[in-house]
Amino acid sequence: MEDKDIKDGIERYIGKEKLFDHQFRNQLLSNVGKTKKRHRGITLINKFMPAVVLLLLVLGGITYFFLANESVDNLTTANKGKNETSEITFDVESHGEAFPELQSDINAVLKSLSATLTDSVKAVSINGEGTVVVDLKDFRQDLGSLTTNEKGEFLWPLYDTVFKYPQVKEVYFTFESSFTEWYTWLESTPDPMVRQTEQVPDNTSRLVDALITNHTYYNDMYQFIQESNLPGEGAGNVLVLYLEALKNGDVEKVSEYSINNDMNQIETLVSIYEQIDYDSLYIDTIIPSQGEPIYDVHLKFNHKDGQSGTRVLFMQFYDNKISIYDAPEN
Repeated sequence: MEDKDIKDGIERYIGKEKLFDHQFRNQLLSNVGKTKKRHRGITLINKFMPAVVLLLLVLGGITYFFLANESVDNLTTANKGKNETSEITFDVESHGEAFPELQSDINAVLKSLSATLTDSVKAVSINGEGTVVVDLKDFRQDLGSLTTNEKGEFLWPLYDTVFKYPQVKEVYFTFESSFTEWYTWLESTPDPMVRQTEQVPDNTSRLVDALITNHTYYNDMYQFIQESNLPGEGAGNVLVLYLEALKNGDVEKVSEYSINNDMNQIETLVSIYEQIDYDSLYIDTIIPSQGEPIYDVHLKFNHKDGQSGTRVLFMQFYDNKISIYDAPEN
């Protein structure tokens, strides 16, 4: 439609004589022939903005996913490097010199534990540093998994047998040359069996020497412990010093050798040992406890009133320290 036709139409509708008076006229006529401007750029951006934001979020999420997975992979790889250990094996033939005496002794011990373990030792060798390797046939199917008590019953006779030889410092037992298979079966750490030692200060060594020289009962008990091949070399010293402290009523000194540090209970022990005739005191038996590095020391004696009595001390060997538990009520 032409602009003239639009003007004529307006004039016919509102009347020509009122055309210039009408407030709406100027607005209508001013827009005639003009095209309304459209802000296409801004409109398009507004239209596509949600899609753009969504796309950026998706791309950010994908980037984070891959970066996170890469970090996890790196961490997993690092942990694998820390947790995975190579198998520990020993070639008993090239380790050192053959040790036939110990091989015979261990075979005897294993046979005494179970007939199925007869001749289970394949070879034993020792090197110049006192490290022994005992290579065994794989008898795990015969014994199966062991309980804590069964492990103690199995290991303590081996310990006593191996370390009766003074040149032995540590021992690796292996199944068909594999130490890893041995300690995995026992559910223990990858460490050898080592000789337990107790370092007794020099100033106490003279005291112990004097006590076992001047008192027959101390000398007899000391020798009994030495012949019993207890794990700690200082076990005899600790027992003698513990009993002497009780005899003298020295509560502080008793606590140095006692597992129990309850002073009231130690004072009760002192009152009990004051009634003992020490000249009659002796060790009756020493028995290894099941599953623990503890030995039960059975004492017999007469009281000062002539009545007989008994007590049981528990000597614990742990982390190169020897301690005694002596229950007041036993």
